[in-house]
Amino acid sequence: MKGIVIMGGGVIELRALGATTLVVPNDTQEAAHLIKAGEASGLVLTGGADVDPSLYGAKAHKRTSPAGAARNLAEYIAIEAAAERSVPTFGICRGMQMINVAYGGTLVQHLPDKGVSWHDRGLHLICPIRGTKFSRIASSGGAGLSLHHQAVGRVAEGFVVSGRSPDGVAEVLESRGGVWVMGVQFHPELHDNALSEALFEEFLAQCGGDRRPKPRPKLETRQHRPRSQPKQREQRKPVLHHDDRDEHGVRRYWQCFRCRIDFDLREDHLDHMLFLHEVDLRKGGKVHTKGKVR
Repeated sequence: MKGIVIMGGGVIELRALGATTLVVPNDTQEAAHLIKAGEASGLVLTGGADVDPSLYGAKAHKRTSPAGAARNLAEYIAIEAAAERSVPTFGICRGMQMINVAYGGTLVQHLPDKGVSWHDRGLHLICPIRGTKFSRIASSGGAGLSLHHQAVGRVAEGFVVSGRSPDGVAEVLESRGGVWVMGVQFHPELHDNALSEALFEEFLAQCGGDRRPKPRPKLETRQHRPRSQPKQREQRKPVLHHDDRDEHGVRRYWQCFRCRIDFDLREDHLDHMLFLHEVDLRKGGKVHTKGKVR
């Protein structure tokens, strides 16, 4: 059965909408193999560390923290395979930047160097540009949650910026024609609103295929008791959000205790806690303040 390949995991909204997902590591070439084998109906590139500047012919800025070479290579090959086989691709944060670089574009390595404030853990307006695919998805825009200090520089050939933040930073990138490719600089998987839902719905529509039917809620019938009998309180068992361990006792997922968001990989959970809540679980849950541990 075909499924949407998610490199790194963490995008649970697609499963919630009934899509079949295939979560693979973002530092192996498994995603490219699935695409070439015809088992991928879509590709999702998630957020993370910075893209290696050498991929777009630049020297590393002192504030650039590139991901490992294995991840850069794996995502590059996956994007290339998706383009060859016309597989719809959706990039989030770093994923959008990687799409632009893979197609020949460049990045701004540190926004403050361009006179723009760091988009750090804040909600801001996403303004669509008229006449683009994104403007048809969300004509009035919406709020997006940004966690980045880099952005698209020179736009790759065949692409166009279709949404910007009020300070002019490119927040949405899309292909002009051919295969459907779109990237967003913000995090729709971390902020549940109409804009996020519209983006995921459009991506699923482009991927095609059947979705798992959503379970229909069961109707509870109220039993009437005679007034002479006191109403007894029912003893309810606690309901668990998920069974977080498999039959071998291995943890299946990690959950943010504040946002109630599930993560398939422990590293994604640790990065989420650090960048969104400023809590570093690697150092005993200490809070970060201006680069220092408090």
